[in-house]
Amino acid sequence: MRDVLRITPQEARRRIDHAHAVTDAPLVSGGTVAAPLPVTGAAARDGVLGPDHVDVIARALTGLPPQVGPDAIAEAERTMVTAAASMDARRIACDCKVIPALLGAGSEPLDVGRVSCTVPSAPCRPRCAVP
Repeated sequence: MRDVLRITPQEARRRIDHAHAVTDAPLVSGGTVAAPLPVTGAAARDGVLGPDHVDVIARALTGLPPQVGPDAIAEAERTMVTAAASMDARRIACDCKVIPALLGAGSEPLDVGRVSCTVPSAPCRPRCAVP
C-alpha cells in the first residue's frame, strides 16, 4: 500500500489500523466480526471525523481494563464521536488525557507529553497538545 500511495510506512500502518478499527471483518466461515468502533467508522465515512479524530478515539477506547463492559465502551464511543464532531482532535486528546508522543525513525520516543508537571513546586503547565 505504501508504494502505490507513496506514503511512509507509519502512515500505511495508521491507515490499516483505522480500517481494522472501523470496519467489520469477514470470517472464513461466512460470518463477520463487528468493528470495534462502529460509530467512529460511520462518522469517518460520513466525513464528520478525520484521521486524527479516529486516532484519538481509538487510543482512548482500546486497551481499557477488562472490567469495562461493552455497553460502557459503546456509550463512551458515542460520547466521544459527538464531541469530536465539533472539536479539534488535539483538544479531544487533551480532554481525554491521551498523551502525544513524538517517535523517531526507529520508533524510539523523542518527546513524550505530560498530563501533569513532573516538578510540583515549579510554575509550569501540563504539556497538552493544545495551549
